[in-house]
Amino acid sequence: MFMNLQDIEAFVAVAEAGSVNRAAIRLRLTQPATTRRIQNFEQAFGHAPLFNRAVKPAVLTSLGTHVLEHCRRVLAAVAELEGCTARAADPSGDLRAGVAHGLGEMVMMTPLDALRRAFPRIRLQVSSNWSTDLIEEVRRGALDCAIGLLTVAHAIPAGITCVTLGAEQVVVVGPKKPRAKRQARPYRLRDLAERGWFLNPPGCGCRAALVRAFDRLQLPIHMWPRSSVRTSSSRCSPTAAVWAWCPAASSSIALTAARCGSWTLQTSRCRRPSR
Repeated sequence: MFMNLQDIEAFVAVAEAGSVNRAAIRLRLTQPATTRRIQNFEQAFGHAPLFNRAVKPAVLTSLGTHVLEHCRRVLAAVAELEGCTARAADPSGDLRAGVAHGLGEMVMMTPLDALRRAFPRIRLQVSSNWSTDLIEEVRRGALDCAIGLLTVAHAIPAGITCVTLGAEQVVVVGPKKPRAKRQARPYRLRDLAERGWFLNPPGCGCRAALVRAFDRLQLPIHMWPRSSVRTSSSRCSPTAAVWAWCPAASSSIALTAARCGSWTLQTSRCRRPSR
């Protein structure tokens, strides 16, 4: 049995229009061309009649009525397939994306702008939160996707796909040359525990990782209240002997503003980055 889509369309058009003439107009074909398509379609059924031509106008036989319902489903499926292809080529609708604190302005502005230009029919809705909360929002369906800063402590729920985009280097920032005798060897967490720390609020993965590192070594960590440190320009005061840490991508801005030094954190040691 061989059928093609054009013969199916002709059969449905004649059945719905009630005559070959009206079906030909609907299909933008000549009447003989429409008739040939109907004949080809009936041949696929072994010349079993789909129309009762003994009456005028011709009406569907019982087999024709049964075949018509299946043909309508075929045409609907083909239309859905064509629409799916069109939507994939030019997607539209709302895209709810979450971005971790600290990534929005430094990292994600350029990619998000490129996304808007590439897919102008997408309405991008961007919100910011801690990575742990972003994971939960994706799990609940409140977000379609999220870009976060994940540590080994973050758990990805079943049903959520996680794609690694890259690794973020985190550096410790503090007063430049805080203790001259320390310059000869790498800094350790024990050295950094001598001063207070200025950290993000609870919920930050970097803060949680630092606290766990201190806990593993049974060291106290002294955190400065955020209100006690001047942060009008996202600066850490060079005279307050306050430690902080931030992504390496933003450390050059902080160092320029506060004349601070930076060290790369490696487990329980810190080293100065090479110049």
